[in-house]
Amino acid sequence: PNPVPSGSEERMFVAKFDNALQNLLASTAIGTVGSQKGYSGILTLDANDNIIIAGSHPSSGFSTDTSIESYWIDYHGFVAKLNSSLTVLLSAKTIVETIYSLGIDNTGNVFIAGTSDGQNSTEDVYVAKLDSNMQNLLSEKVFGGGNGADYATGLAIDDDNNVYVAGDTRSSDFPVTSNVFDTTYNDDGDIFFAKLDPELKNILIATFIGTENMMGSEGITLIQFNEEGDLCGVGFNHSKNWPTTQNAFQPEGGGHTRGFIIKFDKNLQTLLYSTYFGGDDGHDYINSISIVPAGYVYVAGRTGSSNFPVTSGAYDEIYNLDGDAFIAKVKPDTSTITGVFDITGTWNFSDTEIWDDCDPNTALESGTAAVTQSGDNITMVIDGKKFNGKINGLTASLSGSYSENGGNVTQNITVSLSSGTFGTGNSTWSWTDGNTACDGGSNFTFEKATTSGGDGGDGDGGGDGCFITTMKP
Repeated sequence: PNPVPSGSEERMFVAKFDNALQNLLASTAIGTVGSQKGYSGILTLDANDNIIIAGSHPSSGFSTDTSIESYWIDYHGFVAKLNSSLTVLLSAKTIVETIYSLGIDNTGNVFIAGTSDGQNSTEDVYVAKLDSNMQNLLSEKVFGGGNGADYATGLAIDDDNNVYVAGDTRSSDFPVTSNVFDTTYNDDGDIFFAKLDPELKNILIATFIGTENMMGSEGITLIQFNEEGDLCGVGFNHSKNWPTTQNAFQPEGGGHTRGFIIKFDKNLQTLLYSTYFGGDDGHDYINSISIVPAGYVYVAGRTGSSNFPVTSGAYDEIYNLDGDAFIAKVKPDTSTITGVFDITGTWNFSDTEIWDDCDPNTALESGTAAVTQSGDNITMVIDGKKFNGKINGLTASLSGSYSENGGNVTQNITVSLSSGTFGTGNSTWSWTDGNTACDGGSNFTFEKATTSGGDGGDGDGGGDGCFITTMKP
């Protein structure tokens, strides 16, 4: 509807590309022109492929605005609908609150979530329900604690049109319910998840998630249900003690702000999966995540870590000193996260220490290993000796048996990767000919020599991952 302004005027825009991202099909500016700039970070599609966006805008509003009038603030939250070709602004409405998230239920009603501005002595969580034309405010709810600020930054709607919101709270008296994952507030602030009925009348379930020493640097950026009905979320935190689950990709924090990926059951009682995700020497944030049919998930965000886990052969393996955007492929489920590193290829290994009680020596010393990978299953062949196992995050574990020196050897190998091209490992073995036995072990380095193969295959285990995106197909 509007041309893109020139010069110093700043306006929001919406753009449409083809699937290859090579051709700009349509683009439009939206909102009023002026020194105050608006912003929109939320976008989704309705059942008719109309585009719905939300964010904040100066209080002068939109050309088709039927907004609630502002009484003192300079900015309103807004929600707007454009047709799929971006030629018509179908409707727009401003709300006297700040909007951070939106969703659509299975009847087409639009839900928004954010924080209240000025209705209470401190900011509180704000959730509202509008009709599909976004002209009628059907219901709204403001809630939170009384002694701190509360913000809702994520919103998701289940199959029964119950509304889940997540965000950040500084209120020790935030209204959590019983029989949930965590009812104890941490003094430095917490992340919360809450479930409301479809009419936004009651808080049905609410829980904290967090730990001490959050240092006020945490946030949930997106939440969404997967096909199994589990509620997934991504965000960031500064704590070294964030609650992680068994076999997390990164079970420990690194002393800087690091992204996280979590998954709750729909009753908010069980933390099904939780992991850190990032590097060790900078601040990392996850802003978006989306699933592909095989269960793999693409995570996107920004990193300030020079040792952020990038893989060999990736589009860009070099960290820029001022920070970088990133995209990573992972596979979260209740027990494992794989797919970030595909170790298919030829690797050189070299023993750094050997202990062996056998005579003659049965150790595998320096040499090469041919590795193939399908999903999280890996096979390694060394001098004709075959080892099978799995890769779990940054750790590959394998075992194998073979004949050597007139007896049988059983050998276990573990490799800890620090990147997609280098790692360290250890091996232990036992040998017996039926009469006598001995054992030994070694430590070694593991470095990739050549790169071949694809992206780790499709995989088939662990169920579906999380689907979280600002675009809703």
